[in-house]
Amino acid sequence: MRTAHVSDAAVEEVPRVRRESPWFIEFILFFVVALLCVSAGFVTAWSPPEFKHEDEDDEPFFVLQPDPFGFLVLAPYVIGSGASLVFGYISHRCGRKAALYVAALFGSVSGFTFLFAEGPAPVYVGRVASCICMAGATVICPVFVIETVRDSSRGIYVSRCVLLIFLGVLLGGGMGQLLKYTPYCTFLIILPTLFVFLFFWLPETPYYYLSKSKPKHAELSLVWMRGRDYTDQDLKYTLNQFQQREPGIWRGICLYLIRGVGSVYITLHYLAKGTLAISTNATPNETAIIMTSLLLLSSFLGTLATDRAGRKLLLYLSYGGCACCFLITALYDFLKIEKFLCIPLIGIGMSTVFNGIGYGTLTPLVAMEMTAPSKRCFISCIGSSLEYLVSFTLVFAYPLIGKFLCSSANFMIPVVANTIGLYFTWLAVTETDVSQPNGELPSISSRFDPAR
Repeated sequence: MRTAHVSDAAVEEVPRVRRESPWFIEFILFFVVALLCVSAGFVTAWSPPEFKHEDEDDEPFFVLQPDPFGFLVLAPYVIGSGASLVFGYISHRCGRKAALYVAALFGSVSGFTFLFAEGPAPVYVGRVASCICMAGATVICPVFVIETVRDSSRGIYVSRCVLLIFLGVLLGGGMGQLLKYTPYCTFLIILPTLFVFLFFWLPETPYYYLSKSKPKHAELSLVWMRGRDYTDQDLKYTLNQFQQREPGIWRGICLYLIRGVGSVYITLHYLAKGTLAISTNATPNETAIIMTSLLLLSSFLGTLATDRAGRKLLLYLSYGGCACCFLITALYDFLKIEKFLCIPLIGIGMSTVFNGIGYGTLTPLVAMEMTAPSKRCFISCIGSSLEYLVSFTLVFAYPLIGKFLCSSANFMIPVVANTIGLYFTWLAVTETDVSQPNGELPSISSRFDPAR
């Protein structure tokens, strides 16, 4: 990035007026970041293509056997937990851009590995690379967006980062059903490569420069991002935000942990093994596409309502709806009802919808809004790492819980988690005020002040 190496003398000569509208600049910024989000979802949806095209001439000569609790399923959780911490370190030491470059690099590596695989080993290497790409996009993309766009726009843009990852998963799953192996892998290479080319022209975030005591570079970044609306107050406001020391890290971590327990990934695992496949005679890939479509639609509605209905209302709706849906499914399973298969089908499907409307999409946004700006990258990395770890633990324990307790206990775990989420929202989350002039939003405060 050119701005990262500009001397202070050169920075002082940068014109302080640009003609571009700030909303247009934000659109360009988000469009470039969206490429990596879609790419990460796309490459993660590979489950792998050998399962779908094993009769084609251009396939690798081997066919992997899907193991529900094997490496291909558990790898995203194990690798994601460690990769989140690594990306956090890279982001802190070298910048947000460097971390996103690394994520895109691993996305391209996974595509090349899949494309030229001639045995199981390269496929597993590609799977690891795709998991690292997904972790980088999940952790750093929301941080880059929230540190670059105006406060009045951050709600819709940060939530759409998650939405576009879901879109990538859906596109990957759908195209995996339709495309041949070689074109599919080619897409895995093109998207992150295009991102790297366009991302080169974007500046580093001003908050990173402030963390490295480079206010001149931070101002240069703000001049680029704010366009014709830039004033000298923008740097002062950003500096004041950066110097905030509001407590709240533990609240953000709690939100990530709750999402990890009641997340849609557990829901998709249930569907791939059970109710929806039995009820509709659908394959695991088809059930994943169906539920990802519901998730994408509900996430889109959630992003539209983020600033209109408010974060807190959507969290209430999401936690409450998921708790009720999982409770109904757990009771159906516990009572061993053999009829009315539509009941668990609707229950699990609606839990996915409620998840997408609320905490499945808004967790990174709300967690970072409850945290001081200087700690947002930290909370995203630590929270995501713990979320991956919790999800891995539950997926790994799923067959053990069903064997030694009962299968309905697996549905009661997200019931408890979402109930805790309801209480936590009431206790620790208050609404973001989007009516402030100039888009200056106060930090989310808490009913419970740990400093008292």
